[in-house]
Amino acid sequence: INGFSNFIPGVDFNNPHPAPGWSNYSNPTPPEIVSNYQDGPNETAHYDSSKQQTNTSKVIGMKFVKKFGDDWTLSNNIKYSDSGTVWNSYIGILPQSLTDFYTPLFLGTFGTLGTYTYSDASGKTAHIDQTGYFTATVIDSNQPLNNLMPASAFASLLLDFRPSVSELMDQVAITKKLTNMTFTLGAFFSFSKVRESTDIPGLLLTTLEPNPEVLNVSVLTPGGQTLQVTNPEGVSAPVGGVTTQTGRWDQVSVFFGHNWDFAKNWRFDWGFRLDDVDISARNPTLTGQPPAVASPEGPPNSTYNNSYTPPPTSFLTFGKTIINQSYTAALYRKIDQDQSFYLRYSNAEKAPSLDIFLAQNDPTKTQFANTSSQKIQQVELGYKYTQSNLSLVVTPYYSLLNNIQTTQLFVNPLNSTFYTRISANALESYGVEIEGDWKIGNGFALRAALTVEKGIATKRFNWLQGPSGPASDTLVDLSGGKADNNPDMIASITPSYTKGRFYAQVQWQYMGTRPANAEDAFTLPAYNTTNPMVSWQLTPRLSISATVNNVFNNAGVVEFTVPATNLVADLNRQSLTQQQVQANPNALFTILPVQPRAYFLEAKYQF
Repeated sequence: INGFSNFIPGVDFNNPHPAPGWSNYSNPTPPEIVSNYQDGPNETAHYDSSKQQTNTSKVIGMKFVKKFGDDWTLSNNIKYSDSGTVWNSYIGILPQSLTDFYTPLFLGTFGTLGTYTYSDASGKTAHIDQTGYFTATVIDSNQPLNNLMPASAFASLLLDFRPSVSELMDQVAITKKLTNMTFTLGAFFSFSKVRESTDIPGLLLTTLEPNPEVLNVSVLTPGGQTLQVTNPEGVSAPVGGVTTQTGRWDQVSVFFGHNWDFAKNWRFDWGFRLDDVDISARNPTLTGQPPAVASPEGPPNSTYNNSYTPPPTSFLTFGKTIINQSYTAALYRKIDQDQSFYLRYSNAEKAPSLDIFLAQNDPTKTQFANTSSQKIQQVELGYKYTQSNLSLVVTPYYSLLNNIQTTQLFVNPLNSTFYTRISANALESYGVEIEGDWKIGNGFALRAALTVEKGIATKRFNWLQGPSGPASDTLVDLSGGKADNNPDMIASITPSYTKGRFYAQVQWQYMGTRPANAEDAFTLPAYNTTNPMVSWQLTPRLSISATVNNVFNNAGVVEFTVPATNLVADLNRQSLTQQQVQANPNALFTILPVQPRAYFLEAKYQF
C-alpha cells in the first residue's frame, strides 16, 4: 500500500510558502472515507480511502547463457509479468469556490436552485444562494482562509482506478569476441496488454484547514423542500459511471553493437537499434455514455443514492504502427594510468506514450492526435581522473529533444471542459556534470556532485484561452524562453566517516531556481536539504541505522497549481501568466513542499 504527497495552500509568488495556519507538516488529506454507492441495477460498489494504492505483481523469468567455442556466446533473457493496482484515492484535494458552477455539477445537483448549506461538525458553515445555473452568491461564510478565498473548500473527487498490465518480454543476443573487437547482434520482443477501469464514486468537500473536516451539503429549494445532497460520510452521488478502456503495445526490435580496440589505448564503439512498434487502444467515446438511470435507493428527499450510470455503449479504436531507428557512436582514449576521456554522439527516436492513444475519445478529432516519435540528440565529452584516494569525472554535454507533446485543459463559456490541440515543442539544454570522491584519510571521505545546466525552449507553444470558446483561443509562441521547471543548478556534498563497523555521513542537497511554467509567470526559489545518517554493523548479520531527512526542515517548493475557483482550472499550470501574477499578487494557490523533517530507525538482519 502506497500513499501520496498532496498540495497545500500557499501564498506569495515572490517567495512561495504555506498560507497562514499551514506548514510543510500540515495534512490536507480528508479523513478516511468508506462509502457504498450504486454501480448498476441491484449492484453496490464499495470505496475505502484507507486502501490508497494497493499493488500486486506476479513475475516469472529465466536467463540462459551458453558459451561455444571460438568465443561465441548465446544469451536469452525472458520475463512474464502480470501486475495490477487498485487506487482508492482522490482527484484534486484542491481549493474550489462554493459559488463556482463546478460545485453543484460535481455534487450532482446542477440546475437545482436554492440556498445551499455547507457545514462541518464543529460549526463552520457557508450559505450560498444559487439563483441560476451559473450564478451564485455568498450569503454568509466562516470557512477557513475566508479572507484569501471566500466561501471555499477542498474539492476531492473520489477515484476508484484499476489499471492492470500483462507483459511478455524476451531479449536474445549472440556475441562474437575477436582479439581486439566484439560484435553483438540481437533482438528484443515485447507484447503488452493494458486494461484501465475508472469510476468516480462522488465528490467530497472538506474545510480549507490542516486535518480538514468533512462538509455536509444540503439545499433548500425555492419550493421549501430540503434535499440532502451528501450521504452520512459527506460523499455526493457518483460522477458518471464505470468506464473501461484497453490498450496494446507490441514491439519487435533488432540491435547491433560493435566495439573495436583499434590502437593502443584507443577504442571505438558504435551501435544501432531498429524498432517496430504497434500501438492501439479501445476507448469509450464522448457520445457513448448513456444517461443516468433513476434508481431511488437513498432516503426520501436525498440526491446521493438515487441513480446509476450504465456502462458506455460506443467505443473508438485508434492505433498506429511506428518505425523508429536509433544509433550511437563513441571514441575512448586512455591518456595514462590516471586519465581517460571519451566523446559520444547519440541520435534516438522514442515512440509516443500509450496514454496519447488511451486519451482518444472523439472520432472527429483523432486526426489532431500527435502520434509522432520524440527525437533525442545528445553529444557528451567525458573526462576521468583517478588515483588511489581521489577520483574526478567531468562531463560537458549538449542535448536536443524534439516533438515534446503538450496539451492544456480549458473550461469554455458553456462551462464544459476540453483539451486543446497537442503542441509539438522542442527543448535544448547544455551544461556540465562534475562528480568527485576524495578519501581524505583516517576514515574521513568526501563525495560531491554538481550539475550546471541551461535549458532553452527552442520551440514552445502555449494556448491562451479566448472569451468565446475554442475558436477564440490563441496559440502563443514562447520559443527561445527558459525551459519550465528546469533547475539551473543541482548539487550535493556528502562528507562521511568510517571506523570499523561504524559509518556516518551528512548529505547536503541543493536544487536551483526554476521557471514555474512556460510563461515564466514567477520563479520557484532554490532550496536545500540536509540529511544525516549513522549505521553500525553489530554482527556479520545484524545492523542498525538511523536517518534524519531534512534535519533543518527547509520548506522548499517542488511544484504548484494556479489560483483558480475550481479543481479543473487548478490543474492548468501553463495558464498562469506574469500579468495575472502582477494583477493579483495576494492570490491563494497551492504548493507541493519538499518532505518535512522525518526520522527513520532501521534494524536489518540477514538470514
